[in-house]
Amino acid sequence: MYARCLIFCAMYFPLCGVSTTLEMGGSKTLISAFWQARDSESLRVSSDALRASSDDATDLFQWLRAGPVYRDDVPVGVQERYRVDEHGRRFPYVYVVPEHYDPAKAYPVEFNLHGAILNQPKWRSGGAWWGKGRRYKKYLDEEHISVFPAAWRSALWWEEEQAVNLQAILIDLKSQYHIDDNRVFLSGVSNGGSGVFFFAFKQPSEWAAFFAYISHPHILSEGRFNGHHSLSMENLVNSALFVVNGEKDPIYPSRAIEPVIELMSRSGVDYQYLSIENGKHDMKWYGEHKANIEQFKRSHPRNPLPEAVRWVADSTECYNEIHWLRIDELIHSEEHGWILARRDGNIFHVLSEGVASFTLKLNPDMVDFTDPVQVIHNKVSVYNELLEQNVDTLLRSARSKDRSRLFTAELVISL
Repeated sequence: MYARCLIFCAMYFPLCGVSTTLEMGGSKTLISAFWQARDSESLRVSSDALRASSDDATDLFQWLRAGPVYRDDVPVGVQERYRVDEHGRRFPYVYVVPEHYDPAKAYPVEFNLHGAILNQPKWRSGGAWWGKGRRYKKYLDEEHISVFPAAWRSALWWEEEQAVNLQAILIDLKSQYHIDDNRVFLSGVSNGGSGVFFFAFKQPSEWAAFFAYISHPHILSEGRFNGHHSLSMENLVNSALFVVNGEKDPIYPSRAIEPVIELMSRSGVDYQYLSIENGKHDMKWYGEHKANIEQFKRSHPRNPLPEAVRWVADSTECYNEIHWLRIDELIHSEEHGWILARRDGNIFHVLSEGVASFTLKLNPDMVDFTDPVQVIHNKVSVYNELLEQNVDTLLRSARSKDRSRLFTAELVISL
């Protein structure tokens, strides 16, 4: 069962002129066609070609992990686009690619979430949602790709539409540019910082680290801000966060966020916190602390296949998975379920409460498929068998264009 918030770019992007005529001369050609497919028909044809080329999931896994041949004729500089969702709604965004972009190099990516969204009507073109549309050129000399999506009062950062939107934008960028899967960062200012907390709490698997500036997560659970999320501090242990607030901020002062920071500390969250002396609701402090922020990024690449993961879910329709673990069914739909899974070779030790069914997503980097896979749940062995890899499972996971999180098998455990 797949969460309705798990989307693939082919469902949402218009036809982009990608050829459906595949040259069958080698794996690189096939993989490149699959990787660059940005509409459903191109994706179907390229997937069928990969299936026809080999029925060995291990071979296809190695091909996909090696990646495509990235093109050198892609747009660079400041680009403005929009994506259209399944309901016909437009989500504009700007992205900035360094003018010296080299397709042989894997680039970090940073998504930047703006503030002032609660009373903001839908945006027009021009990118005014970030720096009034006048600050994009300063990112041209950066050594990463910068992304600036838009939010407004009917599409807030902490709503499902934006969870889908950011994921879709990232997938589309990966279909064109050579992106370092494990150095994709999410930062945000004010309401955008609250949005950063939302993704850290609810949908962290794509991101290496989170940067929440002059913000607070309380909005996420307050109905007057259309916040309806339950927040579990346990979910943050899977991520790294850099949090900044100002002492004299009239909206989100340091004293307001510090109880959250204390909970993060007690829960073992990997974080760094700065309280700006006399700081207000602005970013004037950024230049002084930029070097520290950049160092935090360098020291926190994503681990896409960690040995242990923890997750708390209150729904199985969305926000129910972390890295290689998915909660499929709760014992009581109106109550939370929590799960802790640790892998040691082919043995998975799982503790859970309130969970009726879960899935382990596996690949050859995680287990040896020539030996049985064993699952020990709450100290009782519930599975100990050989597990087959599957080409369709692999191709389905590859639609995320995330070479570090390709899975060749899914093991469903019903309790």
